[in-house]
Amino acid sequence: MLSPAKEFQRLAVEPETIRDVFLGWILPLATIWVVVRFVAALVVGISSFDKDVLGYTLSLYDLPAFALPVLIQSLFMPFVFGAVIAIAAGYFSGERDFVQGVRTAAYASTPGWLVGLVTPTWHMADFTHITPPLSLPLVIGALWCIYFLFRALPPMQKTPSGRPTLLALAATVVAMFFAWGGALVTTYNLVSSLTLEVNARRDFDDEEPIP
Repeated sequence: MLSPAKEFQRLAVEPETIRDVFLGWILPLATIWVVVRFVAALVVGISSFDKDVLGYTLSLYDLPAFALPVLIQSLFMPFVFGAVIAIAAGYFSGERDFVQGVRTAAYASTPGWLVGLVTPTWHMADFTHITPPLSLPLVIGALWCIYFLFRALPPMQKTPSGRPTLLALAATVVAMFFAWGGALVTTYNLVSSLTLEVNARRDFDDEEPIP
């Protein structure tokens, strides 16, 4: 976290496979992030612009509706991110290496996962409730990830230093903005449908039997 340039130089020559980085890095960090944030939502609730649901605390009934889609998205996005990195690097004199792209995505996303542990979990006002609402820690985490990516591209994807790396970085950030937006909409649809099912089941369970 404190010396990314040095660490990415070391990571670039390690014989790591996609399976290795998934089981050893992506899965643990994504799982810890989702579990910690869901526990926080159970204890202190989730934020909202709507005063009627401000501080609404989740219950175990809400676990599949809120945690599972976000976990799946967190596990899936590094592969999309990795593909974008590999393609962008190939266009700007780097290596179009998907394995290295996934590794770059996984390690460059580390600040986002760690900062996400201390930010609000979900939002109830609109489709952004499946992501942390905009906050200073979230902005810092995003900028930190971009800086990591800038440091990672030359050693990991062999992009030449200077203008090619900056162009590859810009192309990656722009592409991921749209990819992440599509992922948010998809996750929102899953969360919405599962929430309706959970609430319907909860209402049914809470109904008193007719004498």
